[in-house]
Amino acid sequence: MWHVYFACFIAFFNSAINGYDLSVFNNLATFKSFGTSFTGNDDFKDNSSKYALTSAILQIGSIIGCFFVGLVSDNIGRRGGMLVGSVIIIIGVILELATSNLNIFILGRFLIGFGVVQVTTAAPTYTVEVAHPQFRARAGAIYNTGWNVGSIPASIILLGESHVLLFQYFRECPQA
Repeated sequence: MWHVYFACFIAFFNSAINGYDLSVFNNLATFKSFGTSFTGNDDFKDNSSKYALTSAILQIGSIIGCFFVGLVSDNIGRRGGMLVGSVIIIIGVILELATSNLNIFILGRFLIGFGVVQVTTAAPTYTVEVAHPQFRARAGAIYNTGWNVGSIPASIILLGESHVLLFQYFRECPQA
């Protein structure tokens, strides 16, 4: 029975990565050094269209990814859907980390959004499918708290990094 709980626990982290990513980006965008590394401006939010696109592209990727979720999960299963989504997310993160070009960064955010919708659709379904009937409702409820489990540590990490004078050299650390 422990392996079922372990599988639910792993699926739970799919929700946490979504909360982590959204909190990291929203906090990073407030740092002047983050915007300077892409736009050359002192403040990334000075160019509202670039900031808006960079912020919204994750949801755009999720919307487009919605059309493929059923196909992926039905053809290769829930675990396969989580795997495919996780691989897409990893590719998006690699693109974000490897570039100082805003367009490539936006592409990485799009891929993360595309992967997140795969993962966050397959994971709760998988969790309630494998959980014991007596534990099923609690497993679903615990899954939904995962967003906060990822979001809160991300905010705390970036709060600490906001006091580090050398932050411009560590833009990639929290995103990884």
